[in-house]
Amino acid sequence: MQLSGLPPLLGKDPSDIEKRAEELVQILLRSFAGSAKKSLPHNRGQPWWDQSCREAKRRFKRICASQIPTNEDKKSYRKVLRKAKALFYQKKLDEISNAKEAFKMSKWHKSKGQFRMPPLTDPLLPSNPPAHTPEAKRDVLLRNLLTNQSGTEDIPFSSPTVPRNNLPFPQLTHLEVSNAILGAGNTAPGKDGIPTSLLKLAWKHIENLVTELFQICIESGYHPQCFRTAILAIIEKPKKIDRTSPRSYRPIALLSVLGKGLERVVAKRMAWLTINHRVIARQQFGALPLRSSVDLTTCLTHD
Repeated sequence: MQLSGLPPLLGKDPSDIEKRAEELVQILLRSFAGSAKKSLPHNRGQPWWDQSCREAKRRFKRICASQIPTNEDKKSYRKVLRKAKALFYQKKLDEISNAKEAFKMSKWHKSKGQFRMPPLTDPLLPSNPPAHTPEAKRDVLLRNLLTNQSGTEDIPFSSPTVPRNNLPFPQLTHLEVSNAILGAGNTAPGKDGIPTSLLKLAWKHIENLVTELFQICIESGYHPQCFRTAILAIIEKPKKIDRTSPRSYRPIALLSVLGKGLERVVAKRMAWLTINHRVIARQQFGALPLRSSVDLTTCLTHD
């Protein structure tokens, strides 16, 4: 299906919105796969690998093909590699001409390398054995980092559930949507794999469709499933000693770039409405533009 073949999105049914969002994502993916050159991994190897290493490797392969290599053959092969490596780094040290290069060289011995995550212990279930498999570690991290704690006891029963007043919500503009999606920088893509750079190339063709989709989403109060399906990456927290504790790791959710653009539009509109119509108190400073902790301190000392 092409962009020209998409009919206007007239209804506000969640199934229609979901279908349009999926169609838009699939069109972008097919266009990208059909026009972009596929990137193949390049095995660059070690920087010190030179012609002498290649020749030594060919000789060693010929020996292995004809007979079982002796300890002397293996020692000779490793000697060539060690010599090439030593000469490479000695040359790098001799070529240092400023403090910046010397500082970069000093980081050689600080490389941590890549190590597998150690077995995780579950503080919520201390009687369970440590988690060794990826599936078991996933369950431990899920229970300790992503468990949704209910806060219903903090909500008074007298709070109104039906809005008493309706605030005007103007139509979205192309510039507003463009700034929300393309102005945020080249952020990490989500499950669909569509980066911001691809959206910039196709923006003049999809601008009207994306603006129309965002407008219908806001009017209907529906956020498409494909926009809120995230890839969860677990990264280590710095300066944590106990790597067996789930609290030593931080989950990072990678969401769709289009979905994050819709969230930015809603967040900016909500901030503008609350300030313009004075919905919140004057002492509210969190999540609002042009307000900071300095203003809060000024109110505390002067008001």
